Amino acid sequence: MASELGQVIKKQAGEKYFNIVEDIRLNSKKYRASNNPKYLEEAFSELSKLKSKEILIVAKAFTLFFYLANISEQVFRESFTGIKKDKLFQKSHTEFTLSTNFHQYLQRILLKVQDSRL
Repeated sequence: MASELGQVIKKQAGEKYFNIVEDIRLNSKKYRASNNPKYLEEAFSELSKLKSKEILIVAKAFTLFFYLANISEQVFRESFTGIKKDKLFQKSHTEFTLSTNFHQYLQRILLKVQDSRL
């Protein structure tokens, strides 16, 4: 899913912003794994070079990552607690529902994000 979200970022914001997001994400991951502050400093350095408008683009990209991670966690928890639900989300009179096929749901979200130019 992350690679598909990366494709959405590339298409909407361009290769430059995809690379920035990916560098920050990888440095953050390396920092968590090693606790080496150099990786955190590299991520902060990358962010400090950005203008306000660019920071907004990066923040939106990470918001989408967190949104998808939260949905994944919710589905994971429900599958291991024995709670079976046909739908996790439902807004009356909208198409915003999560079917039991989680992958298809995430695909629809990514298409909506791509179409809405978030």
